[in-house]
Amino acid sequence: MDIKICDVSKTLENRPILSNINFEIGNGQVVGLIGPNGAGKTTLVRLIMNLYKPTNGEIYVNKVNVRDKRFEEVKREIGFLFDHIGLFKELNAWENLEFFDRIYYPGSKSHERRERIGGLLKELGLYERKDSKITFFSRGMRQRLVLARSMLNNPKLIILDEPSRGLDLEGQLLLRDFLLKCKKNGSTVLLNSHDLSELQKVCSHLAFIKGGRIIRTGTYNEIREAYVQNSYVLVGDGMELQLAKAAPHSSISWTMKSEREAIITVNDPETDILDWLSENRIRYEAFGKSHDELEELYQEIIINEV
Repeated sequence: MDIKICDVSKTLENRPILSNINFEIGNGQVVGLIGPNGAGKTTLVRLIMNLYKPTNGEIYVNKVNVRDKRFEEVKREIGFLFDHIGLFKELNAWENLEFFDRIYYPGSKSHERRERIGGLLKELGLYERKDSKITFFSRGMRQRLVLARSMLNNPKLIILDEPSRGLDLEGQLLLRDFLLKCKKNGSTVLLNSHDLSELQKVCSHLAFIKGGRIIRTGTYNEIREAYVQNSYVLVGDGMELQLAKAAPHSSISWTMKSEREAIITVNDPETDILDWLSENRIRYEAFGKSHDELEELYQEIIINEV
């Protein structure tokens, strides 16, 4: 499935949340939606699912407008995970999945239902707790169960809003395997998450959102080449103080990654960073090209860009 967002804006309580969003997701892409809290990520996800109505603009999923009655049929092939769309506390894990399985497959035979539900519970490490009421589940276990529910209908489009929230290490590894499986199977995935290291491992495309606007989209390699090729890592004692005392340079900017580590960005390829360091007598223990980590891209695109 594909998604096309055309000039979408959303205002809530007279406050603009999204402004003129234009964004496309192609069939089979795994897209990470990245931005700070309050940027509009969850609002955008809910608009795609037609849980909110846009103030302006249109959204199409699989070429169908989400406000069209035909979208109800399209939704049958969408799996989704939202933090507040939950489970039935009075039911156990198996019963929760069976409730939704009967909606998706009303005419299914008992052995088919057992195979489908049991397989998902095993895949997400919950089979041993299948008879336990979710009242006794940790947040991470509930998150795994919601993830299992999102896969019951073998979706062609999967929308996950902060899926790693509350997961322990085992749950995070299961989530990664799950997403890589979706990617291999050709499912389209839209993933809203703050877990940058996991996004880097699974996403084919990225979309950076800030202040209600999409400010950068593309493949990971495209964005890396645009932003990281002139970034350097500088490590040494008193690094922040040394840089603060350095003579300003119109082509050079820097941010502190840790107490002793700075990321230096050179915007003009003609500028010699080593000459600038020498002229300002900056002492360092290590210097080299920046790694193409998503954390550093986030720093450059979300924090440093105006």
